[in-house]
Amino acid sequence: MNYDVLIVGGGIAGMESALTLGDMGKKVLLVEKEPSIGGKMILLSKVFPTLDCSSCISTPKMAATVHHPNVTVSTNSEIVDIARESDGTFRAKIDHRSTFVDNSACTGCGECELACTVAIPDRFNYDMVA
Repeated sequence: MNYDVLIVGGGIAGMESALTLGDMGKKVLLVEKEPSIGGKMILLSKVFPTLDCSSCISTPKMAATVHHPNVTVSTNSEIVDIARESDGTFRAKIDHRSTFVDNSACTGCGECELACTVAIPDRFNYDMVA
């Protein structure tokens, strides 16, 4: 597929960049190595200097990014190689790891998490398993 812009990282800066460029009519591919966009900001309770709820800022931005018509989000993916072509364009090789979830059907209800029989260590909680 051909895109105008490749953004590596789906944190708040990556999402904001993708939305801005998408609004400018650019076709954007946003590549995030984690299973979800949002970055470290979604782990915070409040953000400086206003002490606003970080989820109150990041959650609408995440939804806007995923639903933007000019932005394609590729989660659980990493850039393997970037090469410049003879015509001046760039070709990126991306490793897509399966999430086993149909993102087009996802409503964020959490039912898939409840049905999943595989225990994954939570790296943000000292690798505890729920």
